[in-house]
Amino acid sequence: MRADLFFIKDWIEPQSRVLDLGCGDGSFLALLKQEKNIYDCGLDLDPDNIQKCLQAGVNVIEQDLDKGLANFTDNSFDTVLLTQTLQAVHRPDFLVEEMLRIGKKCIITFPNFAYWRYRYYILAKGRMPVSSDLPFSWYDTPNIHFCTIRDFDELCDERKIKVLDRTVVDDKHRRSIFRTLLLGLTLVCMSILSVNAQQEVFGDYTVHYIAVNSNFISPEIAEQYDIVRSPRNAFLNISVIKNTGGTGTAVSATISGEKANFIG
Repeated sequence: MRADLFFIKDWIEPQSRVLDLGCGDGSFLALLKQEKNIYDCGLDLDPDNIQKCLQAGVNVIEQDLDKGLANFTDNSFDTVLLTQTLQAVHRPDFLVEEMLRIGKKCIITFPNFAYWRYRYYILAKGRMPVSSDLPFSWYDTPNIHFCTIRDFDELCDERKIKVLDRTVVDDKHRRSIFRTLLLGLTLVCMSILSVNAQQEVFGDYTVHYIAVNSNFISPEIAEQYDIVRSPRNAFLNISVIKNTGGTGTAVSATISGEKANFIG
């Protein structure tokens, strides 16, 4: 089993809903079905992989990850997987946002381009590295967005994503705390969007509100409601519930308030 999958398996809860983005031949989902009794679903574009998934009894959808995941509703899955695929999509940041929207938690793995062997290869040969983990030449590689662990950490900080757990391994399943240089072949990261809804009670009414970065809104929803998606824009969603007889009913309301920019 590939090194990153070996550790991911321990992070999957039994009988949970798992979506694997770029699931390949479906062998990992099939293994999780057998050992964890999960509800499985995979996405892939390759017709041969789709056929192999079907033969293995894996639920699979033919879908281009670069077009987003708008066909899935919020929190549709307990875990969303993206293994060794992040660097091959055109908008990795957008895909991560979509994963966090539809999954309660996400597990992402990718080659760490700061791995010391890659650095040495470039220094010694002056060429892009070619190895068992990166077997393609620069001109025919599907990988278009190489990044380092530090790059990914900065993305998480910018988008307010909370990293729940992580490890770095090599192809022999060995871990290391020296994650940037020594065994930094693969990063395994589990993340969840760290935003929380809040509420205030005013007599018979409860006001629920949540503020998120507007980039977390899907492009389709943003276009429908004329919302500008930007890492610099916040989006505030407010709902008013009237409490009657122990139940709540959404009502129309006029709300006024003030805004302030604390960073000038």
